[in-house]
Formats: sequence, C-alpha cells, structure tokens
Amino acid sequence: MRKIFNAFTLAEVLITLVIIGIIAAITVPTIMIKKDKEQTCTKLKKFYSTMTSAIMLYKNAEGITNGKLDFPEEIVNNGEQGMKWYQKTIGKYISSTLVKQSDNEHWQVFLNDGSSFVAYSNGIERIHIFYCTKPSCSKEDFQEEYDGKRTFLFTLYNSGTFVTSYGGKTIFPREDLLNKCKNTEKQYCTKLIQVDGWQIKDDYPW
Repeated sequence: MRKIFNAFTLAEVLITLVIIGIIAAITVPTIMIKKDKEQTCTKLKKFYSTMTSAIMLYKNAEGITNGKLDFPEEIVNNGEQGMKWYQKTIGKYISSTLVKQSDNEHWQVFLNDGSSFVAYSNGIERIHIFYCTKPSCSKEDFQEEYDGKRTFLFTLYNSGTFVTSYGGKTIFPREDLLNKCKNTEKQYCTKLIQVDGWQIKDDYPW
C-alpha cells in the first residue's frame, strides 16, 4: 500500500515565514531596549559606587577629617588644571585607560569598562561630571551633555559629597523628578534612576 506524505505547500511556508518575521520585528526591538536599559542602570550604579569609593579612599589617604576636598581656584574653567587636580587626587583610585584635557575648560576620563566622562568646574564649590555609558563617547568630543539615555549628569561638591544630577542632598519627590526628566530638565534623570533603585521604570522617558 502506497504511503501518502502530507507536506506544506509553498504558500503555507511563505505565510509562516512572514508571521515569524512580524513577530521578530515586534519582539526583538523590545528585548534590545530592555537590555540597553539594564546595561545603562548597571553602569550608572557602578560609576556612582566607583566615584564614591575613590573619594573615600583619597580622604583616608590624605587624612582629611572634615570631609572637604577644597577645590583650588586654578581648576575653575580650566581644563588643564582640572585634569592635573583629578590625577593627583581621586583619579589615583579610579581605573582608567586615558585622562586628557578635552578643551580649555574640560577634561575627559576614559574608564576601563568602555564608558567615559567629561568634567569641569564652574566654581570652587562644585565639579560637574557628564558621564557617558556608551563606548561611542570615547571616539568623539562630547562635552556638556545629559540626554537621560546615553549621557547623565553627576556633581562632586567641595564638601566631599558626590551626587546624581545636582542640588547637593536636596530631596526631590519622585513625581517632581519624573516631570523634570520628561520635559527639558534632563539633568534630573540620573537622580530619578537612583531614586528608583537604579532601575529604569516603565514611565521613564526612554
């Protein structure tokens, strides 16, 4: 008795492939975005921890008991002097591949994990730090940028306090941070992620 084999027709195969393609087109970008968010949060948390530890190690090594870092006036709006100050102080406790002056006012630090940051001081009270999570920033001259996706703002105060965004130890309600981050004040996105436990929640403006 002859066996009868049932096979898919060409039309059925093509329809199946189209369906698979549509599902992939929908799900793959979602998976990639989720992964990108997770990697961003991991790097932000690591950078915050790295900087905080470096500041503490420097204070202990120098016997600083009052907690203050006392930024010299020479680093204000001076990339070369700022870079030298960094290298002599907290930079000794941060693993990096390169530290360079990026322009007259800024200096740039390339970290071992492929991320980097640009810093500058506009006064002896603080140093603004623009941190980039992507290796692409190492291949370009980015400056004062904080878009809440690739680049984020941190601030180091002469009191020795290192904070996300800025504002010292000021406590902002989450709703205020979310509204600022969603609108034009992207500098507050870093603090929002920290407040959310170093996570990017569903209502975050990604």
